Amino acid sequence: MESRGPSHTTGNKTCSRRAWTKDEEEAMLNILDVVVANGGQADNGTFKSRSYKFIENELEKLLPGSGLKVYPHIDSKIRI
Repeated sequence: MESRGPSHTTGNKTCSRRAWTKDEEEAMLNILDVVVANGGQADNGTFKSRSYKFIENELEKLLPGSGLKVYPHIDSKIRI
């Protein structure tokens, strides 16, 4: 069930950028709503460290086998 975009080369490194599906993005937004409602956001607008693991676990429950991990997937998606 992995959807990946094309690889690109940066200097000497070849990187693959993972493309999120619409279902994955929708699930992530729903989970983020729960995190914010339960106080998982810090005063400075970032998420508390325990929130990342919660998001990863909830995504695995909703989308088994998606392989989404805190680093690099979830962290980079939140920072966009």
